[in-house]
Amino acid sequence: MKEFLLVIICTLPMLSHAETLFYCKTTNGKQVKVEKHGNIVSYAFGKSLNKPELALKKSVDKVPINIEPYASGGLTEITITNGNYTYQLFQEIIAGKWNKDGTRNHDYFGSISIYRGKKHLADLKCIPNF
Repeated sequence: MKEFLLVIICTLPMLSHAETLFYCKTTNGKQVKVEKHGNIVSYAFGKSLNKPELALKKSVDKVPINIEPYASGGLTEITITNGNYTYQLFQEIIAGKWNKDGTRNHDYFGSISIYRGKKHLADLKCIPNF
């Protein structure tokens, strides 16, 4: 019995591990975070992610996810649905020019497009977080 309890206690931290697939702070002060917890994808949106205005959980097979790593950047596209609403999340980081000090600039593009049915409601722009 002690061995069984030890196994449960030791595996609890592994069960809570989440992989962040997308994070964006918008120009209007809101945040969006998409995480993968095993076969569940969670979406949180709001000024505070601790108390989000909208929180969704979906099976990973119900969420189209496209992540393409580049040698010096990458592309992320995720589509989350909630009833008749669709949230399309997009981020791309592309390596820019080299600086004289050996560092490199990066170009960042990020947005969240919101639809009700086929009607486009809004685009929220993301602020670079690097």
